[in-house]
Parts: sequence; C-alpha cells; structure tokens
Amino acid sequence: MASSLKAIAAKYKMSVGTLSKVINNQEGISQRTRERVLEILEKEHYIPNNIARSLRKNSTGIIGVIIPDIKQQFFNMITRGIERDISKEGYLILLSDTEESPDKEKQYLELMFRQCVDALVVATVDAKHIDLQKIYNMGIPVVFIDTIPETDLSLDAVLVDDYLIGEKIAKYLLRLGHKKIAAITGNGEDSTPSVKRLEGLVDTCGKSGCPIPGELMCRVGYEEKCGYEAMRKLLSDRKNRPFTAVAVMHELISVGAIRAIREHGLKIGEDISLIGCDLNERIQLSTPQITNVKQPEQEIGQMVASLLLQRLKQKQMGGTGEMLQDIGRKVLLSPIMDIRESCKKIG
Repeated sequence: MASSLKAIAAKYKMSVGTLSKVINNQEGISQRTRERVLEILEKEHYIPNNIARSLRKNSTGIIGVIIPDIKQQFFNMITRGIERDISKEGYLILLSDTEESPDKEKQYLELMFRQCVDALVVATVDAKHIDLQKIYNMGIPVVFIDTIPETDLSLDAVLVDDYLIGEKIAKYLLRLGHKKIAAITGNGEDSTPSVKRLEGLVDTCGKSGCPIPGELMCRVGYEEKCGYEAMRKLLSDRKNRPFTAVAVMHELISVGAIRAIREHGLKIGEDISLIGCDLNERIQLSTPQITNVKQPEQEIGQMVASLLLQRLKQKQMGGTGEMLQDIGRKVLLSPIMDIRESCKKIG
C-alpha cells in the first residue's frame, strides 16, 4: 500500500516540499537529490514506475497542444498533421481546447507544466499576458501558431500571412467590379489575425479608391451565432448603407453569415457576393460553393512537427541552455485562394 507524502518525508528525514518539487518537476532541486527522491518514491509505491522513469529521463513522451476552438477545421487539421508526424518518433499529444478563454488557457498551461510535457504547441488567445517567462525558465520547447506574442524572447512560430489574406480578398472583389464591400471579422485586439486581415482588406480597398466605411465593418465573437447576427444587422440596413459583397474573415463566422443571407431570401452569388475563410468541405456540399481563402493546414502541421522534433533533439543532445540560446525560427506561409461560385462579376 502506498504511503502518504508526509509519512515518506518523515521516514527518510526529508521535507514534504522537496518531495513535492520532484513530483511536479519543479526547479531548485539538484540532480542528485532528484534521483534519490525518485528512488524513494518508487520504493514506497507512491508513483508508478513508468512515471518515475519519465521524471528521471526528463521526458514523458507527451506534446501539449493548446488551441482556442476544436470546432474550427483549421485547428483540427493542424493538430492531426502534428500528431501524424510526431507519433512516428514515439510522441503522443495532450490536447486542450480553451474555448477562446484566457482563464482556461492559463489553467491548461499550468496543467501542461504539471504533466511535465516535453514540448508545447500554443495558439494563444491572450498574447499580452501569456506567461512566456515561465515557459522559457522551464526549458520547454514551444511553437506558436495562429498568433505570436510580442516579446524580446526568442520564440518559434509557424504563421500564415494574415495581412495577405485581407489583401487577396480585396483584390479579388475589386477585380470583379465591387466597390461597396462590407466586412465581418473577429473582435481580436492588436496583432491578432483578425486585425491583420481587416487591415489588409481596408488598406487595399482604400488604395484602390473604394474605402470601406466604419458602418460596414463588424467586429464580433468567433462563434457561428456572432456571424449570423452581424450579417442580419448589415442586411437590415442595406438600403441606407448599400454593399454588393461581404468579406467574412473566419470559418465559423462565415457559416453564420451564410445562414443569415439565405434566411433573408437572398441568393449568394446573385443577389450578394460572399467570400469566406477556411471553410470546410461540408459547407461546400451546398449550392453555390463558397469562394474562400484557405490557410495551408497540412503544411502548417508538418512545419510545427518538424520544428518541435528539431528542438527536442537539440535539448536531448545539448541541454536546455543550448536550445534557449538558439535564435527563434519564424515560418510565414502564404494563404491559398480557393475560387468557387459565390462571387459575381458586376459593372
């Protein structure tokens, strides 16, 4: 029968704090003390042998992945791509969905630390406040996707050029003759994909002499219902603030906007043009198929896995210090224009 931590500490004349630090893989314990504690904990059957071995090797074989919304095909497909490649090297994924909540993100990061993950993949929803210093101090390799925090620390990231997404949308609609364009995007702040995509759209339209007025720009939450309500609002005031096309910058927001247009009795591609982002193939089963800008999910997953495996190998061979001194590697990929049937040529 396993002893309590307090009983073990008393038996071997050690502090409960020291034992606890080893169990939770915290700093401030010498390697000699760590090994002695692990031997004691195994002997007393306090932790299973496989966990003790993992702690001794300083590897659990687990990669933590923290994403904001597993319902989005973008994150789903990236996670699959990462898992496919790292599993070949014997690693498993521990997946957490923050549901766009900064508080949940913080809780899941703490969980990953307690689980002693070997590395992290993070799509943060709290770029301003994520505890980068703690990740850095613990020597955990981390690769950011979707958004990268602004910091002086050396970070790895695989990103898509979000400004170019907005630019591509604008150029395509302008080429079709649209001069009055509405936009629905996420309500992110600062350097988030939502802001960059809207900047690309607005800048390009403005330079072409077709500025988008503030009344035709909606910043909403990332759920389907938010896109639905935003589109309904735009349509209800369309006589006063006319537009011929709408650019919707995120997957689930696009789904809601499509539903609102159809419920309004309008035909996409005839009465109104619509271009979305990262739409999954199930949506494309309906008519008309929706033109959208896609992020190269498979390539992102492969690049993230490659970066992680490089960092893990580097850590195993040269230690945490060498890994942290290396310059952060940032990969910027281009979006893909997927032209279908939802945008009409006018003029």
